[in-house]
Amino acid sequence: MRKVQGLLGLTLAACIALVAAGSHPVAQAGSSVTLRWSFWSNNPAEIHSNEQIISAFEKQNPGIKVQPIFIPYQSYHSKLLSEAVGGAAPDVMWVQYTYYHVFADKGVLLDLTSHVNKDAALLRLLRTDAYAVDTAKIWYKGHVYGLVRDDEGIALAYNTDMFKKAHLPTPNEYAARGQWTWSTFLKVAQKLTLKHGKQVVQYGTTPADWYNLLYLNGGSLFNKDTTRILIDTPQAEQAIQFAADLGTKYGVAPALSTAAQSTSSSYFTGQRAAMWWDVGPWWVPGLRQIKGLHWDIAPFPQAPGRPYRLPADNGAFYTIYAHTPYPNEAYKLVRFMLTPTAQKLMAAGLTTSPLLKSVMYSQEYLKAPGMPEHAVLFANENASVVSLFFPDNWLEMQTKLNGYLDPIFLGQSTAAKTLPAAAQDLDGMLTH
Repeated sequence: MRKVQGLLGLTLAACIALVAAGSHPVAQAGSSVTLRWSFWSNNPAEIHSNEQIISAFEKQNPGIKVQPIFIPYQSYHSKLLSEAVGGAAPDVMWVQYTYYHVFADKGVLLDLTSHVNKDAALLRLLRTDAYAVDTAKIWYKGHVYGLVRDDEGIALAYNTDMFKKAHLPTPNEYAARGQWTWSTFLKVAQKLTLKHGKQVVQYGTTPADWYNLLYLNGGSLFNKDTTRILIDTPQAEQAIQFAADLGTKYGVAPALSTAAQSTSSSYFTGQRAAMWWDVGPWWVPGLRQIKGLHWDIAPFPQAPGRPYRLPADNGAFYTIYAHTPYPNEAYKLVRFMLTPTAQKLMAAGLTTSPLLKSVMYSQEYLKAPGMPEHAVLFANENASVVSLFFPDNWLEMQTKLNGYLDPIFLGQSTAAKTLPAAAQDLDGMLTH
C-alpha cells in the first residue's frame, strides 16, 4: 500500500527538536490558545510548506498559535493512536485515509458533523471544486470526523533516458495507441532489464502495487459492507500473481517482501529501475535534486477488457482529538487547510496533490519547477478512483495479510494455493 512520504529527511537533531517542541504545550505571550498539530512527513519542502501555512493561519487568527509535531511515518499512526487512547494526543492530527476509520471507531476523533453541516461555504467548495470520491471520504457511518487534505494524485514514473536508449515508445505513446496493457508492460519491462553476466544491473520496473492491479483487474479488496475480504476472487488471484511473477518468474523487478517493497523506490531514484509504481507529486522536490535523472509519468497499464479504475487508499485527513480543550479553535485550523490560501501553499511546495481542482489544474502547480511533462496525470487519475473502505481492525488484518503475501512475492508459493486460506482466516477477523 502506498505511503505519503518524501524522499529527503530532516537531520536527527531537527526531528528531535520538532518533537520536543510539541511535547509540552507552552503558553505564548499575547496568545490565548496554542494548538499542537502532528504530521509525519519529513520532507524539507513539506516542513517549509507547513511553516508557511501556520504563519498564514496565525496571521488570520491572532489569538491562536500552532506548534508542529513531527513523528516518523513508520511509527506515526501506532504512536498517535496509543497517545490518543491514553488521553494525550495533539489537538490536530494528520491521519492517513487507511487509518481514518480505525481512529474514528476507537472514539479518539472529534465528531465534526455539526460543524460541516453548518458550513455552507465548505459544502459548496466540496461540491464544486473537489472530486466526488474525495468528498465522500469524509463521511463515515453518517458522521464526519475529519476533512480530507488532498487526493490520490499517483501515476507510473519512467526513466526517459532508459526508454530512449532502448529505442522504445514511451508508456504515454503506448497509451495513446490503446496498447498500454499488462502484457505490453511486461514486454517493455523485459526489454529494459539488463544483466551483467547473471547479475541484474537494471530492472525494468520496481515491484508493482498489487492494490492497483487488483482494482485495474476489476476486483475489490472488500465487499460493500466490509464483512468479507475478496482476495480469493479470480481477479485478486490474477493481480497478485502477476505482481509476484514480475520478480519471481520474469525477473524484471526485484523479488521483495511486502515490507521491503515499501522502500523499493530506491531502485528508481538510484537509476537501477526504468519504471516505478506509485509516484506522487510529493516526490518531486527530492527527484529534481538527483543529478542526471530525467523522468516523466504515465497511466498505469490497463488490464485487458477492464475499465480503468484505481482504489482510493491514499490521501490524508486533518482530524481533531476528541478530548482537545480547544475544539472550536482546532476546527478553525482544520477548516483553514481547505482554503485556497492553504491549498496553494501546499501546491507551491509540491508536497501533495491538492484537493481543490482549481489549484490542482492551475499552471502554477502543473508547471512548477521539477514537475514532469505529463504532470496533469497527477490530477486526471483522480477521475478513475473508486471508494475503498477499511474495517476498524485493518491494522491487525494488514499485518496478517502481509504474512500470507510474502511467500507469494518471494516465489515460495502461488496466489492460487495461498489466497483461499488467507481469505478464510482474514474473514474471521471481520464483523459479520
